[in-house]
Amino acid sequence: VESAYRRMCAKYAEDPKMMMKVEINKEAIMEDRLQKRMKGLTTPKVKESPFERKPVKKRRFVVPKFLRGIVRLPDRAHLRRVSTLLGVFAIMPFFLPTLSSSFMAISGMSSLGFLYNRGLPEEPKDDMGRPGAVRPVEKNLVLKTIGLVCVFGGLGFGLAKIILSYVALPIWFAPETAVSTSVIFGFWVSSVFFQVQEVAAPSAKKKGKGWGNSGKGKGKGGKGGKPKK
Repeated sequence: VESAYRRMCAKYAEDPKMMMKVEINKEAIMEDRLQKRMKGLTTPKVKESPFERKPVKKRRFVVPKFLRGIVRLPDRAHLRRVSTLLGVFAIMPFFLPTLSSSFMAISGMSSLGFLYNRGLPEEPKDDMGRPGAVRPVEKNLVLKTIGLVCVFGGLGFGLAKIILSYVALPIWFAPETAVSTSVIFGFWVSSVFFQVQEVAAPSAKKKGKGWGNSGKGKGKGGKGGKPKK
């Protein structure tokens, strides 16, 4: 309104009659808007004042875009299952340092199984406890699983080398134990915080045929059908 008023004043500056009309129209428009605002008929353009807006909390850790599809926080059952098994394999090299490589190999295979099967429903089993069906293996997911486990195992191996180079370990802490523990920790990270399976949303249940729609009894001479003439 103000910008239009200024333009009209500049246009009819030399015409007193038009200037009077402009003033009257401006007052009428402002009065009409004031009445509507008093009655609550106008809606403000700004829904929320920037001074009253709550500050948005920034996340301390943001997952990179290339990892957003595979990073998953674990539930208690998965965390307990993985931590128990890999924790045993990580502790055993302290008692049997000569078998550290064997424990690393077993931990790696276990991590592959944990990571590949995470997110999948439990397999149906028969009365003897054996799986009733074999799931098809997807090559892309297998390669992704192997890649993640190998990457984090390699990071654990690199961390162990750094520790052995710059940290003086006690005599009872064998280098093989340090390497195996660090590598198994990398396996644990890949198994707990990642998921390669893309589980689809459960599909709608198919409507089963009821007794009335089974089709039985229909036809000539059948039960419930039309009697023969």
